[in-house]
Order: sequence, then structure tokens, then C-alpha cells
Amino acid sequence: MKKTVKADLHFHPGFYGAGHPWRLTEWKAPTTRDVVQTAWDRGIEVLAITSCVNAYSNDGRWEEHMKGSYPHNFSVSHLPQGAIFTDLDDYSVNRSVYLFHGQEFKTDKLDVNVMFAERLVPRKESQRVPGKVDFNYLLDAARDSGDNVLIAVPPKALGLSEIDRGKDISMEELIDLYEEGKVDCLEAYNAMAPATENDKASRLLRILEIPGIAVSDGHRLADLGRSYTEFQLKGSHESFPKQIREKIRNSEFKVCEKPLSSISKGLYLARLAEAIGRNKISI
Repeated sequence: MKKTVKADLHFHPGFYGAGHPWRLTEWKAPTTRDVVQTAWDRGIEVLAITSCVNAYSNDGRWEEHMKGSYPHNFSVSHLPQGAIFTDLDDYSVNRSVYLFHGQEFKTDKLDVNVMFAERLVPRKESQRVPGKVDFNYLLDAARDSGDNVLIAVPPKALGLSEIDRGKDISMEELIDLYEEGKVDCLEAYNAMAPATENDKASRLLRILEIPGIAVSDGHRLADLGRSYTEFQLKGSHESFPKQIREKIRNSEFKVCEKPLSSISKGLYLARLAEAIGRNKISI
């Protein structure tokens, strides 16, 4: 029997140096319990904890959060892809979250998000653009990191309607990557992006005829599940990665689009500016 599953496939619970408060915002990363509880409350059953691999700290502290130290009333099962399945130990409710580690790479061509990898994707620096990952190498390495790896490209990285005018990749090249199975989808709606950018991305997607999902790209608990993608899935959580990838490739999903608040975007920009100033992240 199929059921409706809401998935936020791009969410940052920590800002790169997770666990450390930033001077400007007096902010620090939430706990595993905070994240799971918020996902439950908003009906999000599949959640990607996305690390920015170009950040020097590499979000290692959040990876440690995912490996252990769970609240006593959680029932936790470790699944493939380094994921955990959490259940509330309360028979009066039926809530669960499939929590897994995603990896966001800033490459010498496009941003790339890798999901459901069974191991960390090795990065290789680009000789063309120092500090960036080699795009072509990354796509091959990501595809080899698991049977059900999902590879998405945020639309803000495409140059949108200007993609054929002086950008690093053409529409034809991107379509070829999709048809070759190296890219599975684009982020048709990113809640962090301006409305004009998402509108342009939507028009571009219609031209490309590539599936487009909706994600929050949020950096605060208030942002979790703000935008999400809805799937009709069946069976156990272990089968979700394969089903989600197949559903996306076949355009069998529904997107819920809602932008982040101006407060969230302002705090993100403040933390980003400070992280760059402290050499905590390469962009």
C-alpha cells in the first residue's frame, strides 16, 4: 500500500562550522532531537542533512551527531547510505523520520548535491578553478558511491536563462548529462533563492525537460520543510532511496513551493559573510 511521503532533500542544520556560535548571530547548531522533532511536527518523513564539502570544517560535528547520542525516547535503526531511521517511542502516535547525510559540492562548473551515497564521495580539486571540485570527476565518483545515489543540481548555479551566454556549461551538455544518467534532476524550487530566480529556473526547466524538485536549502529549524517534494512510496524505509530516485527520474512527484522568510535569508547572509571573513568556507 502506497502512502504520501514528504521529503526535504536539502537542509543544513548547522552552518558549516556546526557547533560553534557565530559572533554576529549568537547561533549554534541544533541537536539531533531538535531536528527530528521539528521534522515530525511538519510532516517531513525524509530529510537530507546536507554538508557543504567546500567548507573547511566539513560539518564534521553534525556527522558525529548522526552517528550517536540519541535521546532516550527515540527508537533508532541504522540503515544503508549511513542513514538512521528514528521512531518516537510512544504508541499513541505514528511518526518517523528517515534522516540521511547529503553532500553539497561547489565545483568548477555547477553546484552539485549528492544524496543516498553509501560512503563519502572523494573530492578532487579542479586545476582550472582553485578551491573548487572538478565537476566531471565528481559526477563519476558520486555515481560510483552507491546503487541508489541521487544527483541534483541547484538552478541558481546554472546561470538560468543566461546558460548559453558565457557560462561553463550549455543546455545541450546538461541534457546529455541527464540522458546519460549522470544527473538525475534539478532543484526547480529552492526556498532560499529569490522569487525571480525560481521563476527563471521554472522556465528553464520546461525547456530542458528535466525533472525539478523543491527543497528548503534552509539553515535554521524554522526553515526545515518550508519547501518540499512529495512522493507516493510503499514498503520499508530501506527501499526509499531507490524509490525516490526512480520517482524523480520518471517525474512522479509533487512539489510544494514556499519561500523562506526575510529573517532566515538575512541571518544566512550574515553567517556566510562571517564564515568567509574567517576563512571557514571557500566559495
